[in-house]
Amino acid sequence: MAESKNYMQRIKAVQDILRKDSLQKYYQSAILGFTILKRLCQEFEPKRLTVKKKYDEMIKNGDENIDKSALMAESGLGYYNISGISFHDLTTDTQKIYANIKKLIESFSDNITAIFDKKGLDLVNTCSVINEKKALEEIVNKFDKMDLSKEAMNNADMGAFFGELVVMVYGTVENGENWTPSDFVSLLTKLLL
Repeated sequence: MAESKNYMQRIKAVQDILRKDSLQKYYQSAILGFTILKRLCQEFEPKRLTVKKKYDEMIKNGDENIDKSALMAESGLGYYNISGISFHDLTTDTQKIYANIKKLIESFSDNITAIFDKKGLDLVNTCSVINEKKALEEIVNKFDKMDLSKEAMNNADMGAFFGELVVMVYGTVENGENWTPSDFVSLLTKLLL
């Protein structure tokens, strides 16, 4: 994939930011987490406001139990987000960048929040630590400039790129010390494709 080298250079720039701030132990969570978050947000963008509107209507009507299946149907993607926040929105209010990331992640449907929660990539906690080091805005800006939409990177290319990222952040598998659970890899692959 010719474009892959350009993407990898941008990811290495993120690694440099983390390394500079002594945050190397957050490579996996930050790099994989933001890559997935960016791809999901870009794919969801055309439905972002209509799903938010549908959710707001449910709240306005006093629905005690939110109809998650209706939100999923409105999205048409197998996931939804009720925050109304785009990935680019994260860059516009730097004072609330961590709060907005947290809200964005927690507003996804359950099948997506499971990727980012403490049993998964723990992205909210990672962002909290990175934010304390004053590096969160810089990292979010790097990912904001990456186009991970299906138009820019089809499913096969995204799969290859994600594979490169897994190898990069977990090291080689030759020594047998670094591995990812097959269920986790399977879930991520299904979501990315």
